Amino acid sequence: PAAQAPAVLPLPAAGLAVVIDDDPEILAAMQALLAGWGWRVHAAADVDALAPMLLAEHGVPDLLISDFRLRDGASGLDAVARLRDEYNDDIPAILITGDTAPARLAEAQASGLLLLHKPVRERELQAAMASALARRSPAAGMAPPATAPIMDTVP
Repeated sequence: PAAQAPAVLPLPAAGLAVVIDDDPEILAAMQALLAGWGWRVHAAADVDALAPMLLAEHGVPDLLISDFRLRDGASGLDAVARLRDEYNDDIPAILITGDTAPARLAEAQASGLLLLHKPVRERELQAAMASALARRSPAAGMAPPATAPIMDTVP
């Protein structure tokens, strides 16, 4: 018998995804891909650039997707931690890396975040998204919170 592809958890048809990457082409591609899957997407090179977009939202993002290495030595781990702190919520998150340095990979793996290696295929991203979202407790669901985030826009 032919081998079957592994089952992929169903991906919610809608939600708010935040994408952080310092490569404008990757940002545009991720935004188009996720929007094509029915997601609303806010994408930027860093958390500060996201602030105005997120302030306009009336809820917590459903998913964070960040490149591991951002510009000026910034880390996707720090970006995810900052957004989780801003919303006081353990928002599901995925880290994407093209890094092959053992120390950097160990740091990324130690974070507990789902880790994808570039280049990322659509099916891999869908599976990671479904898995990340499934980690959230069922009681939390994808419902917006009662309050908006407290996002400091002053550098």
